[in-house]
Amino acid sequence: MRRIALVGKPNSGKSSLFNLLTGLNQKIGNYSGVTVEKKSGQYKGQELMDLPGIKSLRAATQEEIISRNILLDYVKTESPVIFVANGVQLEDNLIFFSEIADLQIPAILVINFKDDLEKRNIHIDLEGLQSRLGCPVVLLNSRSGDGLDVLAQNIEQEKFRIPNAFRRSQYDVVADSEVKNNFIESFVLDEALDLDNATEDYNYRENQIRALLKDNSEQNIDSENFLKFSKKLDKVLLHPIFGVLIFLSVMLVVFQSVFFIATIPMDWIDMLFAYFSEAAGSSLPDSWFRDLITDGILPGIGGVVIFIPQIAILFLLLGILEHTGYLTRISFIANRFLSNFGLSGQSVVPLMSSWACAIPAIMSTRIINDPKERFALIFSSPLMTCSARLPVYTILISIMYPNDDGRLFNAQGLLLLALYLMGVIATLLVAKLVYKRAGEEGLSLFSLELPIYRIPNWRNVFYNMYIKTKSFVVEAGKIIFIVSILLWLL
Repeated sequence: MRRIALVGKPNSGKSSLFNLLTGLNQKIGNYSGVTVEKKSGQYKGQELMDLPGIKSLRAATQEEIISRNILLDYVKTESPVIFVANGVQLEDNLIFFSEIADLQIPAILVINFKDDLEKRNIHIDLEGLQSRLGCPVVLLNSRSGDGLDVLAQNIEQEKFRIPNAFRRSQYDVVADSEVKNNFIESFVLDEALDLDNATEDYNYRENQIRALLKDNSEQNIDSENFLKFSKKLDKVLLHPIFGVLIFLSVMLVVFQSVFFIATIPMDWIDMLFAYFSEAAGSSLPDSWFRDLITDGILPGIGGVVIFIPQIAILFLLLGILEHTGYLTRISFIANRFLSNFGLSGQSVVPLMSSWACAIPAIMSTRIINDPKERFALIFSSPLMTCSARLPVYTILISIMYPNDDGRLFNAQGLLLLALYLMGVIATLLVAKLVYKRAGEEGLSLFSLELPIYRIPNWRNVFYNMYIKTKSFVVEAGKIIFIVSILLWLL
């Protein structure tokens, strides 16, 4: 079975395209590190792999090393790749593509976000670009599927071609494979490459790509204005004071909504299971089996189902923030603050994941460079308030502060926010303690690209909500149900 890898920078829409091609739905987000380990699926008898987002072949993070090693393996096997480029940031993405081209791997270049290019009057000469690069170039929109048929045709007809090299030609003096591998040894695997040489290499590639785009693309004189909105918004949302206040306000609204919006469906579910229990009690003969149904099984199932609205709403709102690009900004806001606890902005992804479940949070720590920081997060992240604890909190809060006034802002939401903040504080204090005990203090490398603000892809938002809610029902629900049966036995 032939392997095909999807390669691209973070926020290029690579995972969305992977879902369109394979039908597999994985986590799709708008912050770096969302694809921590490789994902694979079947596409018309071929294995398609979604590699972690990577900024350069000079791998700096653990996730980039994973992608780089797979790509180097593809060099040996001559397996093809689909390079997904963000059309809005085409110059920057093609600079990275030039590195892939120098590996001389058969490739198809996909320029994503066709709709954004059209809105901003950016026109790309696909034939000219294809001629200069030496490989097929496809323009599509991974969010709507527009242009997917052209890519599918290229894959089915095996139109992968080895791109024209940008810098590798200086090493290809003879046909000796050992000499040809000098590019990989000197550029890709040379960790001691000095800053001057790295800067010179980047500047060379940048000049080549700029000349390439100048000859093969046209854009309206106001095409850069699309960044003005993001920049103006970032001045407020990334402000060291106002940005933090806005973040806390947003999270307060999220937690208040968990109670306010979910009240009606929770009441319906409560009445429904009360009816089922009453009907079972009146129709079944008096026996241990009736008691099991009315006092064990039905309350156990109801104890899981009744909290589905709250869990679903929480994941829905967090998903909206994620897909708009706002959660990425939180990493920048939090970097300076987290550095006081031995953590960096990279830690925001595992910490936020801990609100869903500690297991994927611990798994996602592999994106962190510093082993001490990774070690500290593994020990501390389970202290965050995960979704499995939310039903317990909501029961206790509902008992302590019954809400009969129907107001949006009430003591319930404030108390829930306070409980979440207590989990954050405990996590940070333990992380600092573990980090100090782990050895010399230091800061891990932290870099993150800010995506432009987008209207959420509602299909992905709701599917993500469904997957996470289903995970709660299956994983936490089993425990709640078993405990209910055990309590009945007692």
